[in-house]
Amino acid sequence: MTTKHLIIVGGGILGGQHALLALDLGFRVTVVERDPAPVSASVRNFGLIWLSGRRPGPELELARRSRTRWEQLGARFPELGFRPAGSLTVARTVEEVAVLEAYVAVAPDRGLDVELLDPDGMARIAPAVRGDGLAGVLCRDDAIVEPRRAAPAILDAVEAHERARVLRGHLVHEVELTDSGVRVHSTAGVLEGDAVVGCPGAEHGGPFSDLLAGAPLERCRLEMLETEPLLGGGLPLALADGDSLRYYPGFAELPEAAALPPAEPIVARERIQLLVAPRLDGSLTVGDSHRYDEPFPFDLDEHVADHWLCRIEQLLGVQAPRVRRRWWGVYSRHTGPGPYLRVSPDPRLHVVTGIAGMGMTASAGVALDTMELIS
Repeated sequence: MTTKHLIIVGGGILGGQHALLALDLGFRVTVVERDPAPVSASVRNFGLIWLSGRRPGPELELARRSRTRWEQLGARFPELGFRPAGSLTVARTVEEVAVLEAYVAVAPDRGLDVELLDPDGMARIAPAVRGDGLAGVLCRDDAIVEPRRAAPAILDAVEAHERARVLRGHLVHEVELTDSGVRVHSTAGVLEGDAVVGCPGAEHGGPFSDLLAGAPLERCRLEMLETEPLLGGGLPLALADGDSLRYYPGFAELPEAAALPPAEPIVARERIQLLVAPRLDGSLTVGDSHRYDEPFPFDLDEHVADHWLCRIEQLLGVQAPRVRRRWWGVYSRHTGPGPYLRVSPDPRLHVVTGIAGMGMTASAGVALDTMELIS
């Protein structure tokens, strides 16, 4: 029996997850990636496998399936840095505490393992958290990977497989359906296969522009930073502040969230919330902000970084570590129903994008969805 050949356009975290799963299912795989290694949103993120803020229903279930796959991959590939660290979302006002209490009440119905903690409880699980927080929700289902390593490591693992090849630094010009399968025209030559999966990320043009024309998609620009290691450590899990209760639908769509006071002007203007993810070396990845009004500015806003550092100091009760690098990135966001966009004009052609800030969280789940359609 002939082994099916799957061609994947795009070698970021979505493309890499599709490629690795296809290999596990017995396919031959070719990945065409325009850069020498992933350099876009796939590496410019927190590395969070974030279930706690997800909207109940398809979004949360997608994240849950993805987390299971991530844990399996973490056992196979230690270089991903997978750890089931959990997260702590901290409330600093009585209105925020009320949202957390409501969240804890509905969490069992959502299948989430959460616990409401007082300041002493927060300090026991995260000794660094000794600031002005009134309460916090520990979500044990959340996990962390190393974002600068994970997508490149997955692509390297694909490339090392005997049934795969990765064509780095090549562009795809056209994808066509043929009587026998698919034909992909690229700068590496013409590739013949049985099916194509396009993972174009925030690039809405290119070979899939006709399929994505008029689709409910928008692009989002975010800013982030990384600090030096936190002096004394004490933050083994991800940390979020009360502005996350306004941003993430798993919190924001609770009735109690309507009583939250207006956000600070900079928070409202830049759509900010604080997320902090500890890295294996003790440094902290901090962010993020959200802009949807293109053309995006090319520079970074110091006021945004100042806000995050001030909030870290409020939550930890100590001076924030020194910033050692900052960056911005762009991702694609699906504005229609469902957690991401899939365009499948034919069983042999699937384009997936619009996963927004869920790329690391949900990429493995999206791959599982796709391969059910192809297998």
